[in-house]
Amino acid sequence: MLLVLTALQLLLTPVLLQRSGDHWEAWGPYGECSRTCGTGVAVRTRRCITQRTDGGLNCVGPAQSYHICSTQQCPEGSKDFREEQCSQFDGNDFQGRLYKWLPYYGAENPCELNCIPRGENFFYRHRSAVVDGTPCHPGRKDICVDGVCKRLGCDNKLDSSVQEDPCLQCGGNSQSCYVVKGTFSEQGLPTGYNQMFIIPVGASSISIRETVATRNYLAVKNLRGEYYLNGHWVIEFSRATPVAGTVLYYQRGAEGEAVPEAITGRGPTTEPLVLELISQEPNQGVEFEYYLPNGRSREGYYWSYGSWSACSKECSAGYQSRLVFCAIDNEAYPDYLCASLPRPADNRTCNEPECPETRRHANHPCLCCLSSELACGSWKVGEWNQCSVTCGGGSQVRTVECVSHDASGPRVVEDGQCESYAQRPLSLQNCNMQQCSQYSTSAWSQCSVTCGDGQQTREVMCVGAGGVRVGDHACRTLLKPPHIQPCQMSPCQRRVRWHVGDWGMCSKSCESGLRERQVICSDAQRTLYGVEHCSTHQKPATVESCNTQPCYRPQVSAMFVCPAQRSATCYLPHTAGPCSDWTPRYYYDNARDHCEHYWYGGCHGNSNNFMSREDCLRFCQITTTSSRGSRIIPAVTGNRTQTWDMRRIFTVPWTDVGVSIDKSDPSTVEGRVGQTVVMPCRVTPPPSSTVVVEWRRDGTPLSPSRHLQQPDGSLLVGPLTMQDSGWLLCVATRERERDHRYIYLSVSDVRITTAPNNVQVPQGSTAQLPCVVSGDNVNVGWSRNGVPVRPDGRRIHVSADGSLILNSVQLADEGTYTCNAYAGTYSVSATAEVRVTRSSQPGAGTDFGVPTGCVDQPELANCKLIVYARLCSSQYYSSFCCESCTRYAQGLDTFGLIG
Repeated sequence: MLLVLTALQLLLTPVLLQRSGDHWEAWGPYGECSRTCGTGVAVRTRRCITQRTDGGLNCVGPAQSYHICSTQQCPEGSKDFREEQCSQFDGNDFQGRLYKWLPYYGAENPCELNCIPRGENFFYRHRSAVVDGTPCHPGRKDICVDGVCKRLGCDNKLDSSVQEDPCLQCGGNSQSCYVVKGTFSEQGLPTGYNQMFIIPVGASSISIRETVATRNYLAVKNLRGEYYLNGHWVIEFSRATPVAGTVLYYQRGAEGEAVPEAITGRGPTTEPLVLELISQEPNQGVEFEYYLPNGRSREGYYWSYGSWSACSKECSAGYQSRLVFCAIDNEAYPDYLCASLPRPADNRTCNEPECPETRRHANHPCLCCLSSELACGSWKVGEWNQCSVTCGGGSQVRTVECVSHDASGPRVVEDGQCESYAQRPLSLQNCNMQQCSQYSTSAWSQCSVTCGDGQQTREVMCVGAGGVRVGDHACRTLLKPPHIQPCQMSPCQRRVRWHVGDWGMCSKSCESGLRERQVICSDAQRTLYGVEHCSTHQKPATVESCNTQPCYRPQVSAMFVCPAQRSATCYLPHTAGPCSDWTPRYYYDNARDHCEHYWYGGCHGNSNNFMSREDCLRFCQITTTSSRGSRIIPAVTGNRTQTWDMRRIFTVPWTDVGVSIDKSDPSTVEGRVGQTVVMPCRVTPPPSSTVVVEWRRDGTPLSPSRHLQQPDGSLLVGPLTMQDSGWLLCVATRERERDHRYIYLSVSDVRITTAPNNVQVPQGSTAQLPCVVSGDNVNVGWSRNGVPVRPDGRRIHVSADGSLILNSVQLADEGTYTCNAYAGTYSVSATAEVRVTRSSQPGAGTDFGVPTGCVDQPELANCKLIVYARLCSSQYYSSFCCESCTRYAQGLDTFGLIG
């Protein structure tokens, strides 16, 4: 059997080893590029020529070859390519409903066309593969080819290892830029929008990501407060959006998915971006990272600009616009401050080629059939002219013409020919509505003293639009008000009392020596008075016994007992005392046996203090001397007298006993009523048994009930009251050395001075809920039954003083309304109930009147123009025109508007 199998194998071997005749024919030409811009893919194929009849192929290698094409950037304002593919299904019937479809980035296969309906919480796979050249992931350099994600190098070659570095340099080594990274981990944030950080102009490789999934959301706005993402409590789904000259990709999970929020962008940015956290629960941390070019220097004002909007028309010359404003140090300023620089364009023409003969206009349903007699009209707009003012509210105009398109070509016709297809674009608009910068002052502080002459201070700051604080250079043309002024309280009643110094050294080390201290009669300013001005029976002792323990060893050393001829005073170290009324004095230097000059502070020294050198020598010096370089000191031991040669006595080196307070800490600490603040007082060396830190106000120690001194010397004060404002003194003492520092505590308050009341109003009428607050930089927000109320400028309006106005009240408006006033992390609130009674004939346009306090501010805005331009839906514009917008919402005044 084995021989048979071996023979069969030998017979078949020539067949198996026979060379196959299969081969590839030549490559065909590359087909059309899959995209016209933004990196597309062209494909070519080749056919395998085979002799096999079983359907198999023996050709080795791929049958398709791919080539990268159309690598130029798409024009600014172009729609995201994946979003463009999803939009092809807009308006199609889907399970009985019509949706607008947006791209969904969270699916497992990034090269499938998965889309999510706007406002829904599900996604659907419309195609098994996206168009070749579609980016696999937002903000990354990889693309889909034939349904498979492939890496694309920055050299525009598939599967290339050459990649961009974070500085956006192809094949770079990350040396041309530097990274800025960190984690926003602030705790105790109030519910709502909280600013985290600002990404400056020129940032690249941007990444913002939650550390863990939470119910919080990320939001992005510009310096003027206009939101690009998740503004005004409208939370969007994952999408790509053109922002600041780049594309930001926002990623969040579908409803119910626990996925951390993330924002990525390639950059570089052309305007500063403000990142905010919409807090719903405690912050778990938001990591951020971006790169800035080395040597980046931007001094002075500069023009900041956003991304171009989408083109207004698909063909025949549409227009795009973008935000352009003056900025410095990541803050927006009036345009006139950048007048010396060329201003970037804020609008431009786009899609200029004429529409094809059967091309449908984007703005109206008219079919432009150039070969027929049907004429199509479209609006043609010019560029806005310069604003009439630089701040405070002006206007600007542009030309708007109706252009007819027929067989004879385009021509200007009456507006009515275009109004039947599309609303006429605005030819007049408000501009530079921001308030002109001006100085704003706070109230004067309390006088720095309780009696006599002192001073008051106040904060003087330059504020711009919306009361936002800006740099003083924005008010440089104005005279700055003073921030300090003298104040005079009632004359001080000088309290004269005994002041005592430190105890001096004991005259003996055992068997009852004596020590002395200085006791003077003076006032708080250390002015000396005669002893008759102080109560004599309360005078503290100037001498007391010390070292009363018995001596266990003979007193034979001159280092431990005074010679019989000399007082213990002469062995005391000299001390200047804590006062600063300096005067020249002399002290006896025992080591050198002569009297030295020093400066005495005027109080609390010791008795080794003489008016003249002669007095010092007369009191202390011993004239008995021995050979050169030595001094004989007699010492008493029992009934014997011994002498000691000073050359044999060891000298103890002087030890530095100084103390100092760090003066680099803030000299002013700010807080709000109810908060607890830390007053810094860093001492060198740190507090210990020998270094004592004490806090005082107006010369007296602080009460321990609301003042807690920390081990490092700092002081906790709280909860704060308005009476806590004022100067506090930190005093550090080490033996006879002392240092001090004044720190000012500024306390402000946030209160609702006019709270809303419960109201009952008829259906269709107007309800007003007041909420007037006091304090600086206070934000006011309203909620109904715990859900934020979003003003629409027509029916729901928030006036400049924080009051909520509900026009045409409906039964659904009933509920509990809460006014929240917050400044930083401190907030207060007030609540009121709104009840609505049914009306038999509500009648639109019934005059229910304009609520008290709802007035126009003509010095800030042209209210007739705002109503005419239908800008009452903007909270910013309607805040200036409360009365006009309310009357328009009630139908009392149309200002000539129709429809």
